[in-house]
Amino acid sequence: AGVPICLGSDSQTLLDPWEELRLPEYHLRLVHERRVVMGETDGDRVRWAPQALRAATAVGGDALRTGGGRLEPGAPAWLVSVDLEHPVFEGGRPSEFAELLAVAGRAGLAEPLS
Repeated sequence: AGVPICLGSDSQTLLDPWEELRLPEYHLRLVHERRVVMGETDGDRVRWAPQALRAATAVGGDALRTGGGRLEPGAPAWLVSVDLEHPVFEGGRPSEFAELLAVAGRAGLAEPLS
């Protein structure tokens, strides 16, 4: 419908940003009874992770009116470090890093940088 989706937490018992990232796609799978509902075409593949990551970063920054969620000059940045030795990334290609993180990331995988 062209409406931007913004992801965040509503202070549930479990605060896991990676789980929050996956939940909209999982809910839509149940409604539509198919996979990759939020997807976008990339060659011959349909991927949902790029759209979900934008919802959690750039669209989230827009919703909060902070200008954050983007890596560009003058934009505020809240960064995390990610353990690249974690089993989630084993066998993955660098070009798949963001998608692997979105699909398989878990709480504690990324730590805030001070």
